[in-house]
Amino acid sequence: MFAHFVCWTSLRSAHYDNVRAQNMTQEQEQYVHLIQSMWGINRARSILKDLISVGTESELVATAAHELALIEYAKPFKKSFGEHQGYLLSEPDVSIGQLRLHHEILQLRDQVLAHSDLTVQETEFHLAEVRENRSITVISNVEEPLPRLTDTIELIDSVTEKLFIQLSDLKKSLGVEP
Repeated sequence: MFAHFVCWTSLRSAHYDNVRAQNMTQEQEQYVHLIQSMWGINRARSILKDLISVGTESELVATAAHELALIEYAKPFKKSFGEHQGYLLSEPDVSIGQLRLHHEILQLRDQVLAHSDLTVQETEFHLAEVRENRSITVISNVEEPLPRLTDTIELIDSVTEKLFIQLSDLKKSLGVEP
């Protein structure tokens, strides 16, 4: 599935001395973005599948892997800049429940996983003075639980199915048989 992406990254090897990079057209950039997006989304799926099948004894490691998978899924839906324009995948054409999960993952990525949004945490700062001693108390909401692994995998499968159609169409427009 991603052989062409692997070949693309291996052009820097000594075996390809006669291959020179060329400026990409907008359509070529779009193709590269789509391939990289599919690679990242597939990586997210692999992480989640491994968490289910292999698991981990460490809750911390399992949570970190789950969070990384959600970030990998969300990345292509956020702007990625190229020479010609910014690229991002459009909202996926999936069921209402999966679309709700998609938005939840993007919001988690933006406000909790990749950033620390204090408004989501409803953080409060309290300064107290008791008998000439000052103390600080910070109160914050507990983070929302991460989405279920199986629900996220089902969403990824639905999104990937649509991306393969886009990839096929883009290959045709580039003059390559799918």
